[in-house]
Amino acid sequence: MHVSPEQELRRTASHEAGHAVVSVYLEVPFDYVEMGDDGTGSVQPSCTVDAGESFRELAAKHLIAAYAGMESQRTFHPEQPLWQIRDCAQDDRRKIREIAAEFGFTTTELSRATEQAIVLVQQLRNGIEATASALLEKRKLTCADVKAILAGV
Repeated sequence: MHVSPEQELRRTASHEAGHAVVSVYLEVPFDYVEMGDDGTGSVQPSCTVDAGESFRELAAKHLIAAYAGMESQRTFHPEQPLWQIRDCAQDDRRKIREIAAEFGFTTTELSRATEQAIVLVQQLRNGIEATASALLEKRKLTCADVKAILAGV
C-alpha cells in the first residue's frame, strides 16, 4: 500500500502529539516536540526534575508517554498495519527497553504502562488531535504551546 508524504506527516504528527500531550498530562517535563518534513519527529526531554518525585516514578511516567506515541498512531490511523507502527517506533521501543532495564520494571509494570497509555490516548483524544494539527502547521511546539492548546480544547 502506497502512503503519500502528506499521510506520513499526519501519522508522525499524531505519534509525536501523543507523546507530548500525555507528557503534559502526566507532568513529565519536555522542552519541545518537533517533526521534520521527512516524517521524523521527537520530543526533547527537559532536564527539570520535580524534587518531590523519585527517579523511578518519573521513569514510570516516561514509559507511559513512550507507549502513547504508538497508541496515538494506532488510534488515529487504524488503516496502518501494526508492524509499520512498530517499525516507526523503534526509537521508542529502544527507550522503553533501556528504562525498564535501568529501573528494573517488571513485565507486569510494562503491561500496566501500556494499558495506561491506551486509556490516556482515548481520554486525551481531542487534545492530541489539536496538537497534531498545530504540529503539522508549525513543525515545532514548546511544552508551553502544547499546554496552551490543551487549555483551549
